[in-house]
Amino acid sequence: MTAASASGPSLTGQTSPEEGFLAVARRWWKLLVLAPLVCAALAYVYATLTTPTYEAEAQLLVVPGTVDSSGLSLASDSAPTYVELVTSPAVLRPTLKELALPYGEARLRTKVRAEADRATRLLTIRVRDDDSARAAATATELARRLKIYVDAQPRSAGAPSNRPKTLEIVERGTSSRVGPNVGLSTSFGAFAGLLLSIALALLLGANGGSVASGEELGVLTQAPFLGAVQRLDEGRRTRRGAQAERSTEGFVGSPLLAGRLRSTGQGRTVRSLLLIGADTSSSARDLAANLAATYAAGGLRTKLVNLGQDEKSAGRIRVAKREGRGLWHPPDKGSDTFDFLETPNDAGVVVVSRRRPSLGTEWLALEEIDRLVERLLDDADLVVLGAPSVAEVAGASAWAAAVDTTVLVARRGRTRRTAVLRTRDAVVATGGRLSGAVLTEVLPTAPTRP
Repeated sequence: MTAASASGPSLTGQTSPEEGFLAVARRWWKLLVLAPLVCAALAYVYATLTTPTYEAEAQLLVVPGTVDSSGLSLASDSAPTYVELVTSPAVLRPTLKELALPYGEARLRTKVRAEADRATRLLTIRVRDDDSARAAATATELARRLKIYVDAQPRSAGAPSNRPKTLEIVERGTSSRVGPNVGLSTSFGAFAGLLLSIALALLLGANGGSVASGEELGVLTQAPFLGAVQRLDEGRRTRRGAQAERSTEGFVGSPLLAGRLRSTGQGRTVRSLLLIGADTSSSARDLAANLAATYAAGGLRTKLVNLGQDEKSAGRIRVAKREGRGLWHPPDKGSDTFDFLETPNDAGVVVVSRRRPSLGTEWLALEEIDRLVERLLDDADLVVLGAPSVAEVAGASAWAAAVDTTVLVARRGRTRRTAVLRTRDAVVATGGRLSGAVLTEVLPTAPTRP
């Protein structure tokens, strides 16, 4: 009774980059909003608390020694030399002495920057300081000391005696604030925070993250999202009225889910159903036991098969403490030699198990699994199988090809997205039909007031 796999999702099916990014954005929208706000706030605080920096500027004009073209050319060629002289000891030392600056020559040199324009013959001296007046005074004094030093140098032959000036100060030091810019810093912080949040969201998405919603689970499995069921948090007393909704295993919403699962057979009644967990936290095996009890309560002859588990812990439903009997042990060579232990429990479910090894713990040929499922259905209306995960029971995915339908179970906020993809691929690779996905979660409850 192998189900056709053609109707199942494609093993190589991929979501578009836009859908993937939107899924990441929906999942990490708080990060995308909060990170820019936090970074902008930090940048604002930094910009307002940081000591401001001022820059003062003074300009000198290099005057040619002669009025002909050779004089203009010589003046232009001399401008780079004057730039180097600005930070020389001959200019810095008298400036420090004159202004009585609170730092030495080396520190002053780091605050001074000079540049020249050979076309206009303008020499610009810039000084940065955390004191506006001191920056302006330093720039002005540096320009004056440079002029004094250059004018004191011997003149070249042929220079007219009526033009004693070589440098002329055209602008004295004027300062303005250059940093930090509060508005610009805040905007840059917000932009940097946005880029950081996008990178983190994409990194978390690439590394898997955990499943947060049914929509996301449907995109990952490429199968219909059938719904979410909640388990009442153990160790807490329930709210008034909540007990009426609680099913045998402590799940809320399983009767509705049970009805949906029976209708996933594409027009035919589902007689064999496998619930496989993306990981052990998904509680797929517990949910299978709960659904089996729900079907049995509805009058169906139901069998529960716990893959990878023996009769001593067959599901969360307590197994009645009485000996079952071994069934179906054909002695013929080449035939199946599985000795089942079928034990009715208090919920009216027949729990099927093996002593050793447990079902699903070894790889079986598809024909063998088909015969096992057929044998279990001989005297039952429905067989529900539960597997914790393909990581714990490696052969569990092979059973997906022998049952009518397979449902993937994930735990909201706990199951990794990579685990969902790995389980989906394992089911499809063995020829199984993944007809839906279910989320489980712990239902938050409040203590009953006395």
